[in-house]
Amino acid sequence: MMARSDDSQSRAWFRQYLATHQVHFSAVTVVERIRGYALLFLQAEGTRKEQIEGARIAYISELGRVWPLDGGVGVVAGEIMAMLPHPPTPPRRAHQFVESRQERLVR
Repeated sequence: MMARSDDSQSRAWFRQYLATHQVHFSAVTVVERIRGYALLFLQAEGTRKEQIEGARIAYISELGRVWPLDGGVGVVAGEIMAMLPHPPTPPRRAHQFVESRQERLVR
């Protein structure tokens, strides 16, 4: 998101931050980004495909440390997501699995 910002001060701050701090990514973030590139690539034509592939390769080559997703992380992430009033990307059919806050607390 910062990479797409038009604010030169924000971009300069982010470059300085990256120069002194190592950034870590979640394995889920990698999956989502690569899926996005693949979906764009499948719909693109001509030179646009080359641009998307170049962006994908650049992303992969600059990844750095990727944190694995294990069972414990999945459980905690699921619980946190369940507490959000409006999850950013709810799964399909989520309305069929809705559990009230009271039901979660009892469990």
